[in-house]
Amino acid sequence: MGQAPPQRIPRQDVVVPDTLPQKLVFAASRGRMSILQDPQHSSDLYTARDSAGNNLLQVTIKYRKKQAFDYILSLADFPLEALNDRRETALVMALATSAEERGFIHRVKRYFAWELIKRGANVHALNSVGHSLLHKSIVYRAHKSALILMRRGVDVNARNSAGDTPLHLLVKSRYSGRSHEQATGLLYHGANPKTPDSQGREVFECALSSEPVVRRLVELVYDYTFDELEQYDLRLECLLQLALIDSPVFERILQLDVEVVVDEDLFEDYFRDLFRIKEKYLRILIERFEDLVVEIIEEGSNEFIFAKAFPVRNSRLVANIDLLLDSTVGHFLVDFFNSLRCCTYYVTWSREVNESRAVEMLLNMLSYGVKVRPSDFLLAYNKFGYGELFKHLLMMDVNFNLSYDSFIVSILPVVISNVTLDIHEIMAKNAASTRVKIDDLFYYFAHPKVRAFMREKATKELLLAKIDKLPRVPLLKEYARDAFRKFFVQRFGIKGPRQFYTLLKVLPIGRPIEEIITFDRMLYHV
Repeated sequence: MGQAPPQRIPRQDVVVPDTLPQKLVFAASRGRMSILQDPQHSSDLYTARDSAGNNLLQVTIKYRKKQAFDYILSLADFPLEALNDRRETALVMALATSAEERGFIHRVKRYFAWELIKRGANVHALNSVGHSLLHKSIVYRAHKSALILMRRGVDVNARNSAGDTPLHLLVKSRYSGRSHEQATGLLYHGANPKTPDSQGREVFECALSSEPVVRRLVELVYDYTFDELEQYDLRLECLLQLALIDSPVFERILQLDVEVVVDEDLFEDYFRDLFRIKEKYLRILIERFEDLVVEIIEEGSNEFIFAKAFPVRNSRLVANIDLLLDSTVGHFLVDFFNSLRCCTYYVTWSREVNESRAVEMLLNMLSYGVKVRPSDFLLAYNKFGYGELFKHLLMMDVNFNLSYDSFIVSILPVVISNVTLDIHEIMAKNAASTRVKIDDLFYYFAHPKVRAFMREKATKELLLAKIDKLPRVPLLKEYARDAFRKFFVQRFGIKGPRQFYTLLKVLPIGRPIEEIITFDRMLYHV
């Protein structure tokens, strides 16, 4: 093992070595071997102490001086268990970290701990706050030290001041490549996985609550915890976590005598997880715990805001919604969708979804009775533009109003959907609104009043540049289109977009004319 990099000695620790003990402490902190090995000083090596009560062995540990440490440790009968002013032994110091080490024990200090344990240092010592050396070895990943401590008979079930055993600490700590090996060693040497921590959680539950959850570690602890002949209370969040990590323990644990325990404060999390787990696990939950799934949908959806970030692949979200709708609990999910202001959020929120899949999913949701709202038009248009999804929504009779608290209103989809209103009425209703989006409107309108409205609402220079490119005199096609739409609505008493666009299909007009009337064809290329 290489020499540790030199450690800067704090200014307050530098003492002018005007006495022999101070000279020896200075030599130990700087690794001055010529002074330490001077035969004239041999007896004084045992008694010299620094201002904090550290003997020379502790000083070499403090300043990570490996060569000096090896020399002091080789001295016959050097006091390994001497305490400094903080009641710390050399081994306790070796398994502690300084502020500049930031919670990671230096490799040289791991070496110190290993050598001290081999030399017979007291492995049962506690640090100043009552943590055992095994706890510290686990936290600081001193794997060799932890192994030899277990072999020397350290209490593997001792609790630290926070109520955690070494096994608790291991599963709660950031996972490393040796964590599984350490857990195996602890369990082999008698660690009890059923011992609860200060919050009443056994090791299995702690392993499922760690970040990230390590499947291999969970499965190891499961094998040492559960027995076919016993009855268990299992928290629902643990069961869902097993499904989220795709662990075979999910199905194994349900073969036992298990009572699922629900936390009323976690229904929102349970509800979110229904859309995150794989279909096979969701199907098992519905079959085994139908009443519980209903309760999750009813209680969790009441507090759930789907506009929050939803960490799941869209394909899984889509598949799970389809599965839930097609199951015995489907009507409860429909009630939830119908309580929202916008159902197409489920379809269009992810960048991964393509429009054809969004259309398929929306039609499936509608077939189960999910309602469409005005905000769905805006969201579908903002996501895919005037495409297939938006055209399918036009076939729904929607009570359209122009009041939205959480949406920026795009004027063009409002014009297309509100067949009973013309552009001037819509502008009048939105004259005072600051949440208006005029993007795309300049491709269809050049009327002076509409142009003035667009200039007032434009928020980008690029939009203003496009508006300025519009002709001063609108095309006759624009006037003809608007006049026809108004006449058509009045002549046939049309109330909504479905009636309007269905009747339009039977008129003996050419495709180009139809596209102009439906805003499917741009009039101005600016």
